[in-house]
Amino acid sequence: MHIKRFLAPDMRSAMRDIRAELGADAVILSNQALENGIEVIAAMDYDDGLISGGEDLSGLDVAVQPPGETTGASAYGRVAGANHQATAVVTPTNVDGLENELKDMRQLLETQLASLAWNDLGHSRPLKMRVLRQLSRLGIDAALCEQIADSIPSMTKPADAWRVAISQLASRISIASSDAIESTGVLAIVGPTGVGKTTSIAKIAARFALQHGVKSVALISTDTFRIGAREQLLTFARILGVPMHVAENARDLRALLDQLKHCKLVLIDTAGMSQRDIGLAQQFATLRPEGHDVTTLLALSAATERAAMGEIIDRFKPAAPRALVLTKLDEAVSLGPALSAVVHAELPIAYLADGQRVPEDLQAARGQRPWLLRRAVELAREYAPPRREDELALTFGELELAANG
Repeated sequence: MHIKRFLAPDMRSAMRDIRAELGADAVILSNQALENGIEVIAAMDYDDGLISGGEDLSGLDVAVQPPGETTGASAYGRVAGANHQATAVVTPTNVDGLENELKDMRQLLETQLASLAWNDLGHSRPLKMRVLRQLSRLGIDAALCEQIADSIPSMTKPADAWRVAISQLASRISIASSDAIESTGVLAIVGPTGVGKTTSIAKIAARFALQHGVKSVALISTDTFRIGAREQLLTFARILGVPMHVAENARDLRALLDQLKHCKLVLIDTAGMSQRDIGLAQQFATLRPEGHDVTTLLALSAATERAAMGEIIDRFKPAAPRALVLTKLDEAVSLGPALSAVVHAELPIAYLADGQRVPEDLQAARGQRPWLLRRAVELAREYAPPRREDELALTFGELELAANG
């Protein structure tokens, strides 16, 4: 193992020097602040394969003769010949313990490095640190926070930084025209259970019927699993005075769409399924009736946690959604996760739903971008206390190290 001492003005420079001289596999052994910079002790060829991932030691037991006991000259000769070396029984328990200790040490070092990088950012780019704090409080995910903060011009005045950051976030949120969506003729809404697909269908139908008349719109349900959902859609259809049909498969859907060609808009309500349901592929196939183009929207609840949103978007990609219906805005305590998911999905928002009333609680997303951002800020002020410095250091310090490595 080769150990070397590095002196640098800051941690970023030290990490760069270490990587350049010792390589990406170098291990940080210690670090301390100096009057004119920082001292870091690093090592290369630090092989923990002897502890984990190396030779299997589980079957190796080394017997030790208790001190002061012998079984004759031959036994004494073996001990003397080994220079009286003390040996121990090596077991998997020993290996596991050492491996855990090594992991803890590495985690501690990574945490310390991240903290140093975060503190260094406060000295070198205080404006960026301030913006990261504010965006993080909104619930925006770390990667998007970094992108926005890095895009702010360095000459921006501190008083203008937040306004610029919000403008940068707004520019990344794509909005679709509901008129263009509705003019496609056949519109299906997909999404997991409980996100408000059926209610959104009813709201869009009511809006369209008020503008074009009840004979211009029809409803179709492809939900063959939940009787309650089908009955709910039928209730909405009766209230609105529009026809409602049921399609069991793609062939049924094709026949119904042939019959409903006179309608300006046909809305298809699909079965609510978990994003992990193996039946999703069959549902997507149903929405591809021969001879008809079906425009798909993905319903996404703003009250869903960020990780689940990402999984939902990924699993529903085979349905080729053209835009999003962002639902349950009235139930969310933070809009940051939803806005982050929208940006990363690169899908425009077509409709915003913030309640159960039909059709009042559905708005076309066009023109609502400022409202979305104001609502995100209001929720952060009401529900999100400022994040602790150690949390910010761990989140953004690691990103800074990765970006400057």
